[in-house]
Amino acid sequence: MGEGIFVQKCGLVAVDLVAACGVMTPEQLSGLARLVQEVEAFRVKMTSRQTMVVVLPSEKVPALLAGLPALGLVVSPYGNVVRAVKGCAGNAALCPRAIANALDLAIELQEKYLGQEVPKDFKIAVAGCPRGCVDPHCADFGLMASGQDVYDVMIGGIGGS
Repeated sequence: MGEGIFVQKCGLVAVDLVAACGVMTPEQLSGLARLVQEVEAFRVKMTSRQTMVVVLPSEKVPALLAGLPALGLVVSPYGNVVRAVKGCAGNAALCPRAIANALDLAIELQEKYLGQEVPKDFKIAVAGCPRGCVDPHCADFGLMASGQDVYDVMIGGIGGS
């Protein structure tokens, strides 16, 4: 299993960070803001996989990595592993369309399977309603709520590997 740390063409390094399906506490967010300022990050990019990429000088990468555990964040696993789970905001507190608590299910799946080795990179998406905002049809394993605690299962998605 590799880590989501990649040298860019410009010489900077991109470090892909994982939170609980893109959800952070205010303390994590403010702590990350302080940390990326301390390590003189060039940019922070939110990704479609609900991760955050920090772009910074290579000599600052060890300091960034050292600060992540205190924030409850990790570097995204990369390669032939289960990738960060895409979970929609589907629960009563975050989305008026939610018909199931998709976010908590997605977080549970991520906590259980993130980084687990598989024959090819493997992507999971969990949607809380038929709108499918996190593209469950495209994931290798997609779940889309069709009722309270009832999900349609999609395997091998149109974007799957």
